[in-house]
Amino acid sequence: MRTHPTPITTEEEYESTMARLIKTLNSESDDPSRSELPDLIERVKAYEDEHYPIEFPDALSAIEFHMDQTGLSLKDISPCFGSINKARDVLAGRRELTLSMKRSLHEMFQIPADVLLGEPNKDFHPDVNQDEINRFPWNEIRRKGWVTPWNDWKDRKEEMYIELARLEQGIPAPSSVLLRKSGKYRGKSDANHHAVQAWCMRVANVASDNPTTGAYVSGSITHELMRKVAALSVHDDGPLLARKRLSEYGVNLVIERHLKKTYLDGAAFRLSDGQPVIGLTLRYDRLDYFWFTLMHELAHLSLHLDDNPDELFVDELDFSDAGSNSLESEADKCANESLIPSELWESSDAQFSSHPSDVYQLANSANIHAAIVVGRVRFENNNYTNLSGLVGQGEVRKHFEV
Repeated sequence: MRTHPTPITTEEEYESTMARLIKTLNSESDDPSRSELPDLIERVKAYEDEHYPIEFPDALSAIEFHMDQTGLSLKDISPCFGSINKARDVLAGRRELTLSMKRSLHEMFQIPADVLLGEPNKDFHPDVNQDEINRFPWNEIRRKGWVTPWNDWKDRKEEMYIELARLEQGIPAPSSVLLRKSGKYRGKSDANHHAVQAWCMRVANVASDNPTTGAYVSGSITHELMRKVAALSVHDDGPLLARKRLSEYGVNLVIERHLKKTYLDGAAFRLSDGQPVIGLTLRYDRLDYFWFTLMHELAHLSLHLDDNPDELFVDELDFSDAGSNSLESEADKCANESLIPSELWESSDAQFSSHPSDVYQLANSANIHAAIVVGRVRFENNNYTNLSGLVGQGEVRKHFEV
């Protein structure tokens, strides 16, 4: 049984072992000393690996070497950098190589990916699609502080995408939410869907960074719980109390303002660890809209996400074409029932009346804020100027840092 060779500990021992190795290599093939070769080689290699490690080639040296070997000029490689001036600045060390530049150099000139990325055996992330990334509203995203505020951000779209999607952090939840093909979208067809995707990524990130106080138990979002959450609306800080109560049940409520051309009101999904997330934009700063949107997304969680945790629901709730989507219709019905039970609604004069006294009477019977009743009355009668002073305008955003 072969034993491990004694390791070399000093430089003098290394030099003498190296001399012995060379002498043995030059000996005749039948020389008995050649039996020592495996041990000598192993001892020398172990010492050199520790004391004389071979440095991984840097990206600029690799580019210059490739240009020298293939006769490429600065003009030849400039398309990978965006311009000949950028190429010149990069090679002179005045500008950093970006991921998009490295990817182009790899794809166009077959320079090894791990050399360009500076890490052995590393490759470019397979979930990055340059054409798709370029469609994201990066200037707005970076102004909101969702990603690193690069000065050369126009060349850093891949870095910003990897950061926003957390592709390099081993946290699959934020990116997986957006890459699902089964997402349900309720909204205008001309909405910027890449902005919608970015907003959902941001909501998932915030949820991942701010875990709930309680653990979610499947089936816990019942009609009774939703009624109890709705009852919190009677308090001045009802929206904050709702977030706290839901956190106790393992539901993460994230408030994040929408991006331009998204028209979003809310979304509901689950992270890869099973944690449910509800995102709200507070696009309309009104109590009636806050409570209905919250209940609508909770309804998706209760009715649809427990059985189908890989679904993603994204909603623009003033988009009227919900009737064609049975899941959206179910969520609307559940939200209405959680706020104002049908037996109370159908027996109240408020459904036909514009009198504040009828509104307050129904609100008292349902144990909810009067603004919720007003929202229902305005919707049912398609009159959004009615009772405008009672919808709780300006009473939501002030509770959140948005």
